[in-house]
This record gives sequence, C-alpha cells and structure tokens, in this order.
Amino acid sequence: MRILIEPSGYKLGNLGDAAMLVASVERLRALWPGAELGVVTRAPDALVRLCPGVRPLDAGARSQFIRSAQMLPLPLLARNLAEAGEAEQAVRLREFLQFFRESDLLFVSGAGGFTDPFRDHALTTLLFLETAQRVGKPTVLVGQGLGPWDDPGLRAMAEVALPRARALFLRERKLSEPLARALPANWGERLRVTGDDALEMASSRRPATLGAALGVNLRQADYSAVPPEAVERLRTLLAGLGDRFGADLLPVPISHPPNSSDPAAIAGLLGGDGGANLSSPQAVIDQVGCCRLVVTGSYHAAVFALAQGIPAIGLIGSPYYAGKFEGLADLFGPACAPLPFAELERLPALADDLWSRADALRPALLDETSRQIEAGRAAYQALPELITPPPRPRSSAGALGVSGRPAVSVVIPAYNQTELLADALASVRAQTLEDWEAIVVDDCSTEGDVAAAAAAFGDQRIRVGRHDRNRGLAAARNSGFREARADWVLPLDADDLLDPIFLETLLERADENPSADALFARLRYFGAKSGVWRTEAQDAAAFLRRKRMPGAGTLLRKSLWEASGGYCEDPILRGGQEDTDFWLSAFAAGARTAREPLALYWYRRHEQSMTGAIPESYHRIREFLYERHQALIDAHNAGGQFLADGYWRAALGRLRAGRKAAAMVFVSRAKWAARDAEVRKLTGAELWRELESGAWYYPPCQPKAQVTSPGASPPL
Repeated sequence: MRILIEPSGYKLGNLGDAAMLVASVERLRALWPGAELGVVTRAPDALVRLCPGVRPLDAGARSQFIRSAQMLPLPLLARNLAEAGEAEQAVRLREFLQFFRESDLLFVSGAGGFTDPFRDHALTTLLFLETAQRVGKPTVLVGQGLGPWDDPGLRAMAEVALPRARALFLRERKLSEPLARALPANWGERLRVTGDDALEMASSRRPATLGAALGVNLRQADYSAVPPEAVERLRTLLAGLGDRFGADLLPVPISHPPNSSDPAAIAGLLGGDGGANLSSPQAVIDQVGCCRLVVTGSYHAAVFALAQGIPAIGLIGSPYYAGKFEGLADLFGPACAPLPFAELERLPALADDLWSRADALRPALLDETSRQIEAGRAAYQALPELITPPPRPRSSAGALGVSGRPAVSVVIPAYNQTELLADALASVRAQTLEDWEAIVVDDCSTEGDVAAAAAAFGDQRIRVGRHDRNRGLAAARNSGFREARADWVLPLDADDLLDPIFLETLLERADENPSADALFARLRYFGAKSGVWRTEAQDAAAFLRRKRMPGAGTLLRKSLWEASGGYCEDPILRGGQEDTDFWLSAFAAGARTAREPLALYWYRRHEQSMTGAIPESYHRIREFLYERHQALIDAHNAGGQFLADGYWRAALGRLRAGRKAAAMVFVSRAKWAARDAEVRKLTGAELWRELESGAWYYPPCQPKAQVTSPGASPPL
C-alpha cells in the first residue's frame, strides 16, 4: 500500500496542522501496517522529526505537477520527463510523478483550507484531487473544515472534486456539513462529522486536574482580521483577569514562522518572547494543560484546551474564525465561547463565569472529546471498504457477460499518424471499465501501418477495418458505427486521448439520465494549445446560440446515429463542419443530452489543425448546411446569424491571407445576412476592428455579456 498525503501545511510551522498530520500518519499506519507514506512538504527535515519513516515529497514539484497535469495527459508527461535529462526541476517532478502514479490513495489530512481566505491553495488542492480522480485513484479527505466560500471559482471546483471523494470526514457540523450536503453528491456513509484529528494527541497528554494559569493566544493575519484598536484593549483586559484570578498569563502559540507568528502577536500582549520556544505540538499542548481557561485567537489553541477539559474563549475578527469557533461551540457546548472583537467588553464577565465553573464543565468536555476521537477512529476503520471501487462492468450498460456484447464500442478513424494512434489506443486500454471494443477504421493511409500499430497491443478487443480509398472522416466514422456491436458508441479521433475513467463515468451518467442518448464530458486541449473547452450545449437552441458541443468525445446511442442518418459524406464537408451537420441532424431527430462536468477527453491541438484553419469554401459549407437544416435553424430564428457566421469566417480567412479587399466583400455579405437578426449596430470601422482582432463569430450576433464580460472564467 502506498499513500500520498496532502497535509494542511507544508512548512510545519503551524503546530495544529502538525498535530493533525501526526494523528493521520499514526491512524493510517495502524490501518495499513507496512504502508509507504509520502507527505508533501517544504520542510523535509522537520517532517521526518515529526513523523519518522515517512517520505518527504517536494511541495514545489507538487505544484508543478498539478499545473502540468492540466496541460498534458500523465502518460505523455511521464514520457516527456523521461527524455528531459537530469535537470534538478525535471528530476524532482519525475520523482513526484512516479510516486503519484504508484500511489493507491490520495489522502488529504485535516485542514480548514477550503475557504475564500485561502482560495488559491484551495483551488490547487481541488485540482490535485480532480487529477487523481480522473486517473481512477481513490481520494479521501479527513478532519476537514469547509467554508465560508462565496468565490464562484472555488464553489465550482468544490462541486466537481469533493463529491467524487470516496470519503469526506468533517471536523465540525455547523458550517461544514450544510456546505457538503449542498454539493451534488449522494453521500451515504462517505460523509461523517468526526471532530478534529488533533484532539487525540491533546487528550492523551491531559493532566489529572485543571491547572491554575490563563492561557493566551492571538493570531494576527489577514484572514483573522484583528482590529488594530482591539489589541491594546485586549492587553488591558487580560492583565486585569490575571490580577483578578491570581493567575499567570501563559503564551500558547500555535503558528510559528515561517507561517504567521503567534509568538510575536502574543508578545505584544504579554511581553517576553510570546512562547517562541514552544515549537512542537507536544510542548504547546503541555503548556495549555497548565491552564484553567484559554483565551485564544487561534482555532487549535481552543482544540488543545477543550480536549484536555479546559474551557476556551475564541476571539473572532472575521467570518473565517466565526465559522471555526462557532463550529467548536456547537460540538462542545457553552464551555467554548465565541467572542467577536466588537464585543470585547464582555470578556471579563465571560471569563469569570468559565473560570468559576471550569471544574464542573470538565467531565462533559472530556466525554465529548472521547466521543469525537472514537468517531474519528471508526471513520478511519471504514476507509478500506469506502475506497474499494464498485464492481465492474455494469450490466445496465450492456455488460459482455450479460448480453454477449460490449458495453461501449470506440470508433477510431485513422489516416497515417500511427504513433498518435498507438497513444489513443493505449488510453482506451487504460480505461477503468474493461468491457469495450475498439474499431479502428484505416481510411486508406499512405504512411505507416495502421493494422500493425493496433496489432502490437495483442488485444482481441481491438479490430481494424480499411477503406479501399480515402473517403474522409465522416465516412470512416460511419464505417465504424456500422461495425459497432454495443448500444453505446464513442467516436475517438486517432490523435486524441481519454482519461482512464472516461467510459465508466459517462456510463454512470447514462444510468442517472436514462432518457439521454448523447453524453459528453468537457474537453481538455493539449499540444500546441492547452486549456479547457467548456462544452455546454444541451439542445438545438443552445447549439445554435454558439454553445459548444463536442464531436469526437461524445458517447452516443447507436440508435441516435441511425435516426440521424449518420455523418454526412458530401465532399463539401471534407473541409470541416461534419460535426455541426451531425448535431443539427441529431437535434432534428430529438437528441437528448447529458453532461459530465469533469474534463476527461484530451483534444490534441496541432499548429495547423483542421479546426484552426479556415477553408476557402467556409461560406459555401454554411450555405450547404443551412439548405440541409433550414427548417430546424429557422425554427429557432437563427438563419441570419448562422449564415453571417459563415461569411464572417470567410472574411477572417481572407484577411489572414492578406486579401483585404476580398475580406471586405465578405464582411458586407455577413452584414447583409444578419440584417433581420436582433443584432447590435456596429459601424463599418467597428466591424473591421473586430475582424482584425480575430473575432471568430460575426460580432454583432454575439450576446453582449459574451463580448463585454471581463476576466477569465472560473476553473472548470
């Protein structure tokens, strides 16, 4: 067993993060004795002192890996790195990639990082989870605090990655559980509230009786939002409490440099060094154990106190800390008292009450601590069953053992490019769903040996047919569809790739959407260009409004292909737009679609790809398509826009070729075609500026929001 652990802190300067990591490592070792554990870190020496025997994994390589995995499929990334030599950066990334690929589990240990104040780190962690999920690795999150989150990009990524986790264990229920329940997931036993993993270490070191000191912590960071004017008032109030109780004021720092510096903040209240020498979780826990009450601006100082039966007052200056301390109060009751800085004058009365009742409150605190520790242990014990994948193949999708036919037929038109074809076939063979057949249609290649490239895999699920003359992409797909034995057929271009969970995931969507006859995931560009193609069309109206619909990469019922008349093989479409024609035919035949939000199809962009070039005949292609599908297009009042786009692209192609006069003619034709459409009025000069900027569609027909909205879309 090999486990890759993503901790809440890489620098290990936060002792609460460190205590959670220690608990995770100890529990995982008890669950899987002999497992190899790798932990992402920026402080390898400190990590090995804290958790002897774990393998440090470079945090910089982790960040580079996540970026790279968004731009290139992992097999190609590994191939590139194998050829990259011994440069330090390449070596570190290669080592990280190897550990990741050989891991059996991606484990995210306790954290409160899925929140707006830590948006960037939260997004990279969610992308890390999503990367593991795309290649079929189980992912688990324990001891997590969620929110608050209002950032749309963070919410969108959380909706993609968190529901696919095999387990999500939360440390509190007040804020985190409602946010988790609102995600699109059927959680069952996968979602549990288990408390903070750091409770176990603190509880194990609790003294037999309460101490006599007053513990003090202050967290001064942008995410804690401590009002500057409150610091002086807090200093005065704490001094008064020390005199009233006859108690020493003890620093209980949680975060040390290179993280935020609690010792410096505490020194500003108490003088001295603020507890800078308390540099291990055990040391600060023992310091907390000397107290009868803790007043803290840090979450884990309160956790360490409550776990030892010591009341705590949590100082709140931001929504982030309100969620943390109110979550603790919800679990531990009145012995945990959240106090906003705006109500700081309540501190003396609140402290008097908790100080006087500390002995009476302690039994309930210790009982609740024991309950949460047991809940955490039980959750860990459930992990082996939770991370076990569901049985495959799926009989509802036409499993071979039930119907005698494969669940999916993958149709791959091929013309030359045998090396790329081999990569495509390798991505099919790597699918987590094994019940497939691949039909390679050699469209009379003139270079390489398509049959030999397929035969090299020695896989009887791969079949090859060959045209006696080159007939084009549409004809090759039709030949493959005719040979397909499955009810579901996937067109896969020979230079594209699938993520390992593609087929399994889309068949799951088919089960969830039984009326759908076309299912697609988002597409990810790689090669000459990288990015995510936001496929989003759901019906004819959306498609004609320029919402995107993939051609290759859509799982189709064979019956839809039959009802649509297949792909049009007219020679004019050899220049492109065969997918546009197919979808117009499919929607006319009543196609119903469903969408998977993960980007699971890798679409290769070449420097001179067919989709990037604009054929001379583009306007004629659009005229041809309009004539074939006029009834459907006119029914959605899209005829003017549809033709205008064709003339506009013809103008764009001619401008790129240096033929300005010809481009101006086609701009005029686009304007004439769109004369009856509801368009924004642009002058000739404005239209020309749009053309020179490379606008792909006829600009006045674009929705205003699409043209004017600034900034990038949120990830995925």
